[in-house]
Amino acid sequence: MRSAKLQRLELEEGQLKQEQKAQLEAFQQAQANLKWFIEHHGQLQDQYPNRLVAVYKGKVVATARLKDFLALLRRLDRKGIPRSAVLFEFIYAKGEEPNLIFAAA
Repeated sequence: MRSAKLQRLELEEGQLKQEQKAQLEAFQQAQANLKWFIEHHGQLQDQYPNRLVAVYKGKVVATARLKDFLALLRRLDRKGIPRSAVLFEFIYAKGEEPNLIFAAA
């Protein structure tokens, strides 16, 4: 018969493995969302200029003006889409992308 301490440790180990699996899946989903966004950026600029887009599982699931971000979050909630699994990006109109300047230290 196994001791209570050993059983507790085995349970904790199982829970930790489940948490690690969930974190890995979330990371992989984030990578997939970002990859899809990069690959479709030009199309997104044509379709959603000066809009905030929410990307989930390889598609745009919601858009909004930047000032309506909270309404966009509520739409995701109504659709049952977990916010933590969504990539949010602002799409600048073509030719209006900001110039980023990096200073070398």
